[in-house]
Amino acid sequence: MASPIANNGPVGDYMVQQDLIYGFNRVDQHYCDALSDADKADFRLYSIGIKLDNNSEPQNSANQRGKKRLHWSQFVQVNLEDYQDIWDGRANPASTVPGLIKAGRKEPDPRLAQQNYELSAAIQKHYDSIPEANVAERRHFQNYAIGRTVVTDRANNDATLEAEIITNWAAQVAKDLTFYQTMGHNWHRRYMWETFPVPHTGPPDGHVCIAATPGDFPLPTANDLLKVRADRTAPGDGRHWRYEKTIYRNPHHHLEPPNNHLAYQRVVHLFASVDDYGQVQDRMAVKVQGEHNLENVRAFVRAEYDVQASLQACDNVLKTRGWSFRNRDSVPPCLGYLYLDWAPHGSLHDLIESAKSRKPE
Repeated sequence: MASPIANNGPVGDYMVQQDLIYGFNRVDQHYCDALSDADKADFRLYSIGIKLDNNSEPQNSANQRGKKRLHWSQFVQVNLEDYQDIWDGRANPASTVPGLIKAGRKEPDPRLAQQNYELSAAIQKHYDSIPEANVAERRHFQNYAIGRTVVTDRANNDATLEAEIITNWAAQVAKDLTFYQTMGHNWHRRYMWETFPVPHTGPPDGHVCIAATPGDFPLPTANDLLKVRADRTAPGDGRHWRYEKTIYRNPHHHLEPPNNHLAYQRVVHLFASVDDYGQVQDRMAVKVQGEHNLENVRAFVRAEYDVQASLQACDNVLKTRGWSFRNRDSVPPCLGYLYLDWAPHGSLHDLIESAKSRKPE
């Protein structure tokens, strides 16, 4: 469910009002980013619970107890700093934080409700009427329909809303189409990102994946993920590095000195930095290299970084962002991390121009 149109006021009203409950201002976002991963999730739910509680009114009738939620148009801004002492006292057995977290979990953002992203019967019928060969038009119509649904508090099977969607789509008003297509695309991505997240916890740290079958690429471990996020995330920037996929794992060979450092795993993972709406802000390749000790990491990973850094002026060489290491109890005992740009085709403009250059005259 979710607002343009007629008796619901301007599109922006509904979205802005919902952000008063489900969004963060810059200060709150900065505070949340500094918390542990476990506390981040609880703090978000707690903040929703606090805001919902402050946007409710007592019910005093004989048949109704508790509080009644205000209509979204009546939502007001809640300053979380005023409730810092409640959050800080969450370890107290008498704390109200668990109840507020439960309340926040019970009432998730209505804009991310599943029905917003499922085409109703009438909308699906119109979608099916578009020839299958017109892939782009089908996608644009789907995004448009989702965008119109997400920003209105009417259900997505509302007959009037369905008629407006189909009629306005047929009118092909460019400004209207672009706005709602963008809204639909962005919110659908956020919905998919939050509902079906890329595996983010990772397997335990103590695995080596030595003799894995060809094409069996290992996931980053839980501590790999923590390391990448700690190294590459600026506090309060509102972005999160998420693992996307693994693209390389070297074959394992039992080698004798002096080449035995080559026996350990070398893995290349791809990460994307996304904002709260699931939009990609940055991309990065991370090479993880196991070594016997820090001396080897410096000799090989640091040396590779130095070579890459000396070639930064070369357009065809991926830019290096830095290197790091960590020790661990399992084998291999020392891991080196090399951070590189992930942009195999350059910018989108570069890719388009490259495709044009390959076309026959």
